[in-house]
Amino acid sequence: MQQNTGAVLTGDIIRSQRFDLATRETIRREIASATERLRQSPSLGNALSPAVQQFRGDGWQLPVRSPKVSLRVCLLVRGHLRVRFDKEGIDTRICIGVGEMPEAAVFDGEAYILSGQGLDAMPKRGGANLALTLSPKLSAWEGFARAIQPMLHAVDYLVERWTAKQAEAVMRVLDPSIGESSRAKQPNERVTRYALERAGWPVIEGILAYFEKEFI
Repeated sequence: MQQNTGAVLTGDIIRSQRFDLATRETIRREIASATERLRQSPSLGNALSPAVQQFRGDGWQLPVRSPKVSLRVCLLVRGHLRVRFDKEGIDTRICIGVGEMPEAAVFDGEAYILSGQGLDAMPKRGGANLALTLSPKLSAWEGFARAIQPMLHAVDYLVERWTAKQAEAVMRVLDPSIGESSRAKQPNERVTRYALERAGWPVIEGILAYFEKEFI
């Protein structure tokens, strides 16, 4: 099964009912913009195809052909929303579903189903906004899945508290080609280092390294 294994990110906007139709449409456009930039990234582009699909008003789904980079993509999407909507505090829950993803399937297959079911099982309030669900066929990674879940909770705790500047600094480290913001003035090294420290990057970096080294 590993040959046809992929990841799907299914997400929805946290407490989207707070916002009017125009704001929700702006959020949808920003998610599409963020994921399109990711698809064009030299380091990630080959892993993201096809484009994001949006549904149920505030829901979205993005296939990632390489599960190994799925956590990095989650961080970049949430970072993008933090930069664009810092004052509004807009964020998204995300469940990473990993399972069979046939080459010919478009928004269908085991990974899509697992991801959607995983998101539905996540608490809308009071729980972590980042989760991983694995196909039962991937028994070799059951230990990894158990180990990584509390780490994802730690990552989510830090991401929830990012400021726009902190999110921006993390995005540049995660992928310099898409970490550029609209700000004309780039922060100096000292400012960037401070922002990364405040964002909890040393913790996130270690968890991300473990995820990308040990996972499929």
